[in-house]
Amino acid sequence: MENTTNQMIESKVVAVTVFQDRAEVSREARLDLPVGNHTLVFDQLPDSIEEKSVQVSGKGVQATLTQVKFLTEYYDQTPDEEVKALEDKKQGLMDEGRKLQNEQQRLQGQQRFLQGMVNRITKPSKGQRKSKPQDWLKMLDYYGQKQAKVDEALLKVKQQVRQNTEALSKLEKEVMVFFTQPQKARKQVEVQISVVEEGALQLLLSYVVQGASWEPYYDLRVSTETEEMDLVYKAMIRQNTEESWSNAALRLSTARPHIGGRQPELKAWRIQQHNPITAQQVRERLKTTMKEISGGAVKAMKKVKRPAVGSMPKPAKDVEEKERGIMIAGAVYDESNIDQFLERDEKRKVEEAQKIVDNKPQSPPVMDRGGAKIESGGTAVFFEIEGVHTVKNDDTEHQVTILQDTFSAHLQYSAVPKLSAHTYLRARTTNHTDYPLLAGSTHIFLDNNFVANASMDTIAPSEEFWTFLGTDEGVKVVRKFLKKYAKKEGSLFGKKHKNLVYEYLIEAKNFKPRAIELIVKDQLPASQNDEVKVELLKPVYSEDSDELKIDKFKTMEWLYTLDPGKELQIPFEFAITHPADVWLKES
Repeated sequence: MENTTNQMIESKVVAVTVFQDRAEVSREARLDLPVGNHTLVFDQLPDSIEEKSVQVSGKGVQATLTQVKFLTEYYDQTPDEEVKALEDKKQGLMDEGRKLQNEQQRLQGQQRFLQGMVNRITKPSKGQRKSKPQDWLKMLDYYGQKQAKVDEALLKVKQQVRQNTEALSKLEKEVMVFFTQPQKARKQVEVQISVVEEGALQLLLSYVVQGASWEPYYDLRVSTETEEMDLVYKAMIRQNTEESWSNAALRLSTARPHIGGRQPELKAWRIQQHNPITAQQVRERLKTTMKEISGGAVKAMKKVKRPAVGSMPKPAKDVEEKERGIMIAGAVYDESNIDQFLERDEKRKVEEAQKIVDNKPQSPPVMDRGGAKIESGGTAVFFEIEGVHTVKNDDTEHQVTILQDTFSAHLQYSAVPKLSAHTYLRARTTNHTDYPLLAGSTHIFLDNNFVANASMDTIAPSEEFWTFLGTDEGVKVVRKFLKKYAKKEGSLFGKKHKNLVYEYLIEAKNFKPRAIELIVKDQLPASQNDEVKVELLKPVYSEDSDELKIDKFKTMEWLYTLDPGKELQIPFEFAITHPADVWLKES
């Protein structure tokens, strides 16, 4: 019969596909196996492995995969190597701390010795010869030199003691966390194979783990002289998956597995007839109920033996009410005040409904050099990053480059002087690559100078798009308020009306050494009352033109070509006509 073996195997991470919230890791083990049945175990795998994602494949010698098991093995005690590493580190810090304390004591002793020498010279004891002035000077010079060196050395040692104490305190906290964690476990994948021919086998294990992510960001370098934009498409990768990826091939995926692959199904949306009980029906039912209650109360009273005349106490008011009517929630109602009951009951229903709304839990707020080859995978795109990469499992940022390319750009300046005193530069271009540009942050360099951070929306291949490039002090646009005045009051359809006129002046100047294209935006107030009219006085407008466009929201957009050093003035006036008894409010 063939050999049967059972062994732990060594493996290493060779490839990783990173998604936006997880990663697929591929491990490789290389073995020389004799003919026979073998049980091979991948050990020390991350705790966050998704069990159903485990896959095994192989290359090389002819073999048959018979079984794959996913196992969780709990440690009886903390692994010796982890304990030893912590203890060795702690012992090293403690030894260093003792040396520093000894050094600190020696330096403090030198300070006391020097001070003692000074005291003996300046304050001689009985029978001691008094020092001459020249002895004082020599002693002062010696004391100054030695004391300065001792003070410097002592300060340095105290700093080292403080650092050592902080490091030891931090390590003790790590030890405490380590030993107070729940019982530690290790994940394993057990692979059973049957080898029919002796030889080398390359065994591949892949699995999905949580704790990894990537996000895109961009460097945009724009030349205003050539009107070209150099785009560097990068990715920031982070992971804390309990294992480092050392010298591994990286792929980035645009797939979002957390959303799920199956669309929701529509359920029947039914409309049913509803026959509510009318107020009249409620009244009739309550009258019948109260008559029955009142009749029963009368019969009960007849059965009660009446006390002698004069000895019977006056019944309490609520007892009288109960006998002739019905008490609900502390209030008594009968035929004479049934409408009051219905009104209070309706109010109660409204209050209860409001409580349900108020107590309903609220939804949480709806909380990115080389290059990469692109690969389409049906519903997703994969970026294969050049070379191999090491990504540590400490959540630090690891940067990779997906794409570098140059785009021709149409530059345009845009200003909204009502809201901002700055003029913004933007560029229109087309994504001529096969790469989708995912939404992410941008770092903008204009003529080799960093100017701003901005953001980019998702752009598909061959799609035209605008991207903002920050502010430019070389173009000034200012909006000046001139005056506001009321025209003579008039009447419309027999009703007095007021007329208010607002006058503004928009001024623009090009300080650039070349002609520019400038967009200026402003707005007219939009009336939501038929009796309030807004009329544009300046500029004169009848329909959209190349120079001025007005949309349905009353947003105005002027387009000009402004030569270098030239100024531009745009008069902007409008009138508001409204009834004299109507107050205006902006919203």
